[in-house]
Parts: sequence; C-alpha cells; structure tokens
Amino acid sequence: MTLFVSTAWSEYNERNIKDKIEEFILKGIINIELSGGADFYEGIESDILDLNDKYNLNFILHNYFPPQKEDFVLNIASEDENNLKKSIDFVKKNINLASKFKSRLYTFHAGYAKKLNVTSKGYFKPDPGKIDWQKTYNTFYKSLDEILYFATKKGVRIGIENLFPFNEQENYSIMCTIREIEEMLFRYKDNKYLGLLIDFGHLNVAAHYMGFDRDKALDYLIAEYRDRIFEIHISDNGGSKDEHLPISENGWQIKLIERYELFDKPIVIEGMDLSFNLINKISKRV
Repeated sequence: MTLFVSTAWSEYNERNIKDKIEEFILKGIINIELSGGADFYEGIESDILDLNDKYNLNFILHNYFPPQKEDFVLNIASEDENNLKKSIDFVKKNINLASKFKSRLYTFHAGYAKKLNVTSKGYFKPDPGKIDWQKTYNTFYKSLDEILYFATKKGVRIGIENLFPFNEQENYSIMCTIREIEEMLFRYKDNKYLGLLIDFGHLNVAAHYMGFDRDKALDYLIAEYRDRIFEIHISDNGGSKDEHLPISENGWQIKLIERYELFDKPIVIEGMDLSFNLINKISKRV
C-alpha cells in the first residue's frame, strides 16, 4: 500500500504549490496527490514537472488541478456546451500531464446534472430548474467514451470518483449509488483503463441522505469490483456534508482497509488540519 497526502492539507497554507510541495518533501512526504490548496500562476505546470524530476516524486493527479487562470466547474456531464467542451479539453490536458508521472493515473469527479456556478466562498450554486437524468447520463457516457479513447492511447488510467447529494431535498450529483457505479463499470468492463476512485467520506454522506447501509455498500463494492478500484480517498464527516475532517487512526475507514487488506491501492488522506504525527501513525497502521 502507498499512502498519499493531498495538497489540500491545510497545515501547509502556502498557496504557491511549489512551496507547499517542498514543505512536504522536508517532512519526508513524497507520495502526493495534486488536488486543491493552490492558486493559479504562470508556470505552475513547469514547476510541478521540475519538482517531479528533481525529487523523484510519486504524484497522482486529481480533479481540478492545476488551477486555471479563469475558474470553471469541471463537469463532463454538463448541459452547457461551452462548459462541457472546457471540461473535456481540461481532462485531456491532464491525461497528457499524468502520462509524465509514475502513477499514470488521473482521477476526477463523475459530474453533475445541473449547471453549477461557484460562489465567492468557493461553493457550488446550482441553476434552478428540473433535471433530465437521461440526458445527463447520455452526455456523461458520450464524454467518457471520448476521454477513454484518448487515455487509452496515452496509457493513462482514469478513475471516476463517487459523489453525494447536496442535501436531503436536492441531488444533482451523479454516481452516488451502487447501481450507478455498477452501470458504469459494466459498460466499460472490457476497458482496463477505466476504474473507480472510492471516496469513503463521499459514500458516508450519500448513505446518510439516500438511506442505504454504508458498510454493506462498501463490502459489496470491494468484494465484486476490487480490481476496478484504482484509488481510495479517506477523510471523516458527520454524514450531512463532506467536511474533510481528520480520520482517526482507529476509525472505521482504517479498519475497513485492514479487514480487506487494501494495501495494494493508493490511499489518499484528504482530511484537513492533519498533523504530521497523525499521518505517521496512520502509515504504520496501513
């Protein structure tokens, strides 16, 4: 098992990703998921590649990274044609970037059934109106077909991350249920480049709002689709929102990893406000 730390980790608040990664390296952290916790600047991609070569790092590229000069919501199921094109182009660009890393893996969120805007505080705000789920999934799979064709030629694996409802009344996220996940994996059952990023925290929120048993769902996914799990995200929450709280070294997520011996998977700590001491303790457990 390889334990990764996300760049969203807030103990190091440098928004310049180069400085943040160098702080990680000083602490002995070389397995790093490139995710949140950074601002855009010219030359960010060059800095990442230089650090990778200089320190022989093990990067995984995740979702909306590198940050862009003009922000947008990454959504390969978008009903907005302009946003959809931006999203597919961004994913392809990141596949190229991921092909230069050891992991040769790019993971990202499944997508959303509504047009989303980003508030000043960084939260998603959906447009009003009804959802056409059939249209959403048609767009999602058409986009994924195009992305996988490109990824296969580059030799880069794609991990789709499970999501969760916004609240009890409203769900515009896709890939929240076991049925949705199974449909995707079955559709691409013969494509070794398509797999799943299981986010344990996301599944906890989805179970809370959608009324299914979290532990039984994870037991089933791991038993049936272990080989299709490309990566695991771990962070804690109370069930009502994705809080990215630090996990406990004796918590349910660590126990699940141990019980199923998921030591062959990249496991990414996404919890915020982590201490280096806690990371060391978790690494000894798993």
